[in-house]
Amino acid sequence: MAEHKEKGTPGQASIYQAEVLSQLCYVFVRPVLGQLHQGLDRRLVQTLLDLLQVIVMHRHRQHGLVLSELGGC
Repeated sequence: MAEHKEKGTPGQASIYQAEVLSQLCYVFVRPVLGQLHQGLDRRLVQTLLDLLQVIVMHRHRQHGLVLSELGGC
């Protein structure tokens, strides 16, 4: 069990980077989220924010996320 404990290694930096990315994404789309919140349920607005964050996290050169991949399953 001791090998599964988190250590003070570079993994902690990625947690910090994830928090920064999440905050930047929220600040960028906050005006749109505010307008949507007036007409939609807050759960739908939160789902949209989560979707945007997932798209940004999984967007990279080797596995570029294409719009056709969003609905294709």
